Amino acid sequence: MPVILDLVDGLSRLDTDDLILHPERCVLVRNRNAHCRRCLQACTPEAIRIENNTLSVDPDTCLGCGSCAAACPTMALEARKPAASELLEMSMNVLRETGQAPVFACEPLLDACKGTYDKSRVIGLGCLGRLEESELVALIASGMPAPRFAHAICADCDRARGYEVAKLVLETMRALLAVWGRDDPMRMDEGLPANVLRKRNKAAQTSDVDGVSRREFFTQIKTRMTEAASQAALQTLEMEQQALDGSRPRVVKVMADGTLPHFVPSRRERMLDHLALIGEPMAQYLDSRLWGYLRIDAKRCSACRMCATFCPTGAIAMFDDPGKNGDMGVEHYPADCVQCRLCEDICPTQAICIESKVPIKELIEGAIIRFTMQPPAHRLNDPKQIYHAMYKLLGGGQIYER
Repeated sequence: MPVILDLVDGLSRLDTDDLILHPERCVLVRNRNAHCRRCLQACTPEAIRIENNTLSVDPDTCLGCGSCAAACPTMALEARKPAASELLEMSMNVLRETGQAPVFACEPLLDACKGTYDKSRVIGLGCLGRLEESELVALIASGMPAPRFAHAICADCDRARGYEVAKLVLETMRALLAVWGRDDPMRMDEGLPANVLRKRNKAAQTSDVDGVSRREFFTQIKTRMTEAASQAALQTLEMEQQALDGSRPRVVKVMADGTLPHFVPSRRERMLDHLALIGEPMAQYLDSRLWGYLRIDAKRCSACRMCATFCPTGAIAMFDDPGKNGDMGVEHYPADCVQCRLCEDICPTQAICIESKVPIKELIEGAIIRFTMQPPAHRLNDPKQIYHAMYKLLGGGQIYER
């Protein structure tokens, strides 16, 4: 793998008008032994590549479709075409003008259907892979019916990988809404729906479309949602539009407690609040790509706590109790885990497993699971031994003493 500065320099070429880069959040920047390649796998024109252990980025090839950002679990990449707040504003404009949820459609489809559809009902995106779950949950929490998704023939499209990301997001959304007691028809179809292609007159603006009239829809909004609930949902996506400046760190610095800085995507933090606005959970577990649940094999664990050192969100944190027993170990916060699996990748004894099936009660209540460990054999107050242990864990070679 490339050295960290080479990796950051390569990724920084993606920092354009279409994408924001936060290199300190990338698991490969945090630890070169990470296996994550999700942005690469989602990149529709293959603008991101790793060849001969070298990262290659071609910003001229990048389409700015945002599929890589939707695939990234730590939000190291953020889409700006459109930004999350702009996406919300466009969706609300459709709702105000038509009384209906928008139809999200990819640009290749809209180019092929130019002049045949009602633009007031359709939001065009470079690729449907641009959408991610927290944005869609926020829209539904604001009182909007489930939007529809329309795409061109993806097999013949140079953005086909984005379609796979869109399918994954839609699958996750169906699981979320089912668990939270909603049966919204989250559909993704080839081609625009018929009611968007029909010409509409003034009378049609107030008639039933998708089974709900405009007047009935806003009546439902008034009775089902309080103003405070809607406002809370509207504020969710506002934050992603701020442009970053040259003060961003080129390398990740170690904090006072020996761990690397943590970041939990703000949209992810608020997603549970939005789900609470949608309804009550109807199941005990949620199996999705969004959250993870830590398991540690105590027999294999060496108590090195590298999992806590490198965890990008702080979902794994160290604890040391100086009391009579002198307990030490790690604590796990499932609500902060984004399932990046960096802890699995770097565990030297393969003692860690991240499960995708998470108890919903522990998510909602912000549960903390504590893993008490046996202290490691090396002396924690010996800087040389700590250095040697860290050097080996990070993949260093032979250590030569002077």
